This record gives sequence, structure tokens and C-alpha cells, in this order.
Amino acid sequence: GIVLPVLLFPAALLTATAGLLIPEVAELRTRGNSAAVRRNAARILRMTLYYAVFIGGCIGCFSPTLGTLVGGNGDTGRYLILLAALIPIMYLDTVVDAFLKGLDAQLDSMRYNLLDAAFCVIMAYLLLPPLGIVGYIVLLYASELFNLTLSLGKLLSLTGLHFPFLRWIWTPMLAVMGAGACTGLFFRIIGITYRFPMTQLIVQVLVCAVFYFAFLYLLGAVRSKDMRALRRLVFPLTKLPLEKPSKPWYNRKNIQQRGEPHHDKRHPTES
Repeated sequence: GIVLPVLLFPAALLTATAGLLIPEVAELRTRGNSAAVRRNAARILRMTLYYAVFIGGCIGCFSPTLGTLVGGNGDTGRYLILLAALIPIMYLDTVVDAFLKGLDAQLDSMRYNLLDAAFCVIMAYLLLPPLGIVGYIVLLYASELFNLTLSLGKLLSLTGLHFPFLRWIWTPMLAVMGAGACTGLFFRIIGITYRFPMTQLIVQVLVCAVFYFAFLYLLGAVRSKDMRALRRLVFPLTKLPLEKPSKPWYNRKNIQQRGEPHHDKRHPTES
């Protein structure tokens, strides 16, 4: 019972972001700016997959420590490993549903959810009695894939967006595998031990995040404008350099050339 809350806890950021996407996408759709809708959809889906793959990779890599912290036994860690690959599917489905609502396709999203509920009932009736917990895990994967396939297909058809499977999925997967390996090697080399497992987990996740971002940059998945957006997100209070003020058009020389009378603002006693 503790595994799914652990998987869904990092999705709080995406849930809040998805709620903000609905009015933005609706405004772009009202203006008829389909190019901006397609461009924003591509960026949001790509960043969602990068974030979700990283979270899934961290849960898979550090599942023994995380399972001991939240569950107190090794079984929780094993189930976290089994369900870690479900994270990108669930997180992407959350953002896709928000986009569909912004594109006035909430009825389609509701219909897909109803179909998914009926699909879950049928799969539970067929799989749970003979397979037990294994059938439940298969049910989770099948249900989420079914819902995401319907929702993502509708979004791609409405926006005309191309989904580059290799760049958006395999690239972050390679990056998170490399980051996990480098993180394990890094801590094995330095040989630092921590008194509290929570401290160890936090430090490992932060180091893994640095390696993950570095691998994404080396693989060409992160561009300079993405780095600027990340900097604005991490340092929102950083002041940008002020621009030099431009010369006003109403200076004395321009007024005299236009033939307009110039009123001297000096006091009469100063003349």
C-alpha cells in the first residue's frame, strides 16, 4: 500500500503545472495560434518525460534504501523496482489530460477514463484470481498504457505534433542509466558513509541529478534555451542586467526640427 504513494508523490509538481496549462492552452486555442500550441505541447511533453524518467531511474537505483525508509523491509524496495517503469506513463498521462482539457477535448478525456475503468474491471476479473499480485502489476501497466495510448493519440491528432520516440524516451533512459552508474561509482570511490539513511538518499539523488543533466547535455537532449528556462526556474529572484535606456524622441533638437515651439522650463529670474 505504500508503493503507489511513493511513486505518485513526485507527481505533485506535475499536477500543479498541469493545472496551470489548461487556461494557457485554452487562450492559445481561442486565438487560433495552432503553431504555439504545438510548440508548447512539444516542450512540455519532452520535459515531462525527462523529469519522469529521472524519477523512475532514481527510484529504481535507490529502491533498497528507499524501501527501507518508507516500508521498513526489503519487499517494498522490490515492488518499487517492479513499478518504477510505470512512472513515465503515469506522469505523461497527467500532462496529456491537461492539454486535452485546454483544447476543449475534455469529453474525449472523460470517455477515455470511462473506457479505462471498464478495461480495469475486466482485467481484474481475468487476472487477479489466477495470478494474484503479479496480475495486479500487469493490470497497472496495461491500464496506464491503454489510457495513455488513447489520450496521446487524440492530442497528436489535434495538434499535428510528431512524437520523436527515440529522442524523447531512449535518450533520457540512456542518460539516467549512465547517471546511476556514475553515482554508484562516485560514492564507491570517495567511500563516504552517512549516519542517517535519509541523508544518504538525498545526497545520492542530488549527485545523480547532476550526472543526469550532464548526460542529457552531452547527448544533445538539452539545449541552451532549456538551460535558460531551468535557470529561471531555479533562481527566480535573480535580477537580469538592466538595459541601457534609449534616447527619448522628444529632446530639444527633435522639437526644433519639427518646428514646434520650445518652452524653456527655467525660472524667469535665471535668464
